[in-house]
Amino acid sequence: MSNDPAKLTIESEKLSIVYELSLDRQRRRANGSHYTPVELAAFLVRQTLAPLLARGQDPLRVRVLDPACGTGALLVAACNYLSERLIEHRCNHLRYDEAHRLVQRYCLLGLDIDAEALEIARRRLPHLPPQALRLADALTEPLEPVDAVVGNPPFLNAIEGRLPEQRKAWLRGRYPEVRGAADLAYYFVARSHEVVRPDGTIGLILPRAFLNAPAADSLRQRLLEERPPTTIFCPEDAHLFHATNVRITALVLGGGSVCVGGSRLPLRPWKVCSCNWWQPLTRAKPSLKPTERLHERFEVIASMTAAMAYELLPYLTDEATGTRPRLLTTGLIDPSASLWGKRRCRYLKSHFQHPRIRLDPSMPTALQRRLKQVARPKLLVAGVAGPGHRLESLLDRGGHLVGAVSTFSIFDPDDDLYALERLEAYLNSASVGQHVVEQLVARAMGAGLTTITKEFLRGLPLPSAISRQGRASL
Repeated sequence: MSNDPAKLTIESEKLSIVYELSLDRQRRRANGSHYTPVELAAFLVRQTLAPLLARGQDPLRVRVLDPACGTGALLVAACNYLSERLIEHRCNHLRYDEAHRLVQRYCLLGLDIDAEALEIARRRLPHLPPQALRLADALTEPLEPVDAVVGNPPFLNAIEGRLPEQRKAWLRGRYPEVRGAADLAYYFVARSHEVVRPDGTIGLILPRAFLNAPAADSLRQRLLEERPPTTIFCPEDAHLFHATNVRITALVLGGGSVCVGGSRLPLRPWKVCSCNWWQPLTRAKPSLKPTERLHERFEVIASMTAAMAYELLPYLTDEATGTRPRLLTTGLIDPSASLWGKRRCRYLKSHFQHPRIRLDPSMPTALQRRLKQVARPKLLVAGVAGPGHRLESLLDRGGHLVGAVSTFSIFDPDDDLYALERLEAYLNSASVGQHVVEQLVARAMGAGLTTITKEFLRGLPLPSAISRQGRASL
């Protein structure tokens, strides 16, 4: 390779690009492997390492670990950054290639479970000692303390369904602060916090959902106390990585008391006061103050389970007129309006213009019970937020509508239509839309769609005009 710094970066990047393009989609998804763009790698490394060097520390004494280094994009960025700082530290008495050689020899450590990717990293960083790049799992490998971690750990959504049971059980026991169906990347955050010295820094590229995912609430609260965020960059581009559609955050922990963040550069001051690290991007204070939560006043259920959805299909008919219950999918729910009959819908690969349910004694018992349960006044809520991240809900006064899978049904214990009317207006309001942005948009899918969850609806703060407490005081 050339001794010119620009050529070094370009030539080494080519190796990574060629390898990534050689991976088929199935293998990339299985490993959660998405290699880091050069500009994003340089930004993350600078934000992570600059606070350490600002203390006057010798660059050659900074030990940097990438726990899932892949083909070495972040290690190359760290090598470039530390080499430049080393030349400055030595008053320009070093050539760039000499500084590169020293930094690789003393500063860098990388681990990965992909032997081919590691071989590319070795070619990109030829002066690393043999043990500096190891074929190992950073979540289980014994590691010595380091000054900084930089990484782009694997994104494996819904870990509950993607890893062997033994592996999942071990992770739950080892990292109790990460709960439920957490992305594998969240465990790398916890592991990095263990490995980095108390005064060190962590810079990771993570799914944007990490900023307020319930699975990481306890972990974020601990980090807020022990290693608070100093950079939270949430680029809007969902196509930063080759052949992916994912929204990410570049997160830096530790290194100071001031945090900057935003979706565009330059970043602005970002005051993080709670375990919801996404909220400062939306507004300084929560839009809704709790008096009573929705679940304390109303009952919220998923309208239909996946199993019921398949059981229902043989009993669906396409009838414009009649008295049979109408089926509403998420796409047929607009704010305070039903699009049934006005828009063609797709249901389990079948298409309907007027989907109705043929009630029949041969139906599975659980499905019969559910259809009887929902045959009462209720609100139907779409499972995906509409334009502007607004909730979409409508009132079914007579109980003649049935929500499909991925919709929610909300009941008043006394079938109080007045309370349901007020709740419908509230759910469709701009203030609740803002609450969706604060609480859920960080977890939006790559296409920008925001999935509504049962837990979100149950936890919605109610205004006094709807809550029991407020009605009692009127």
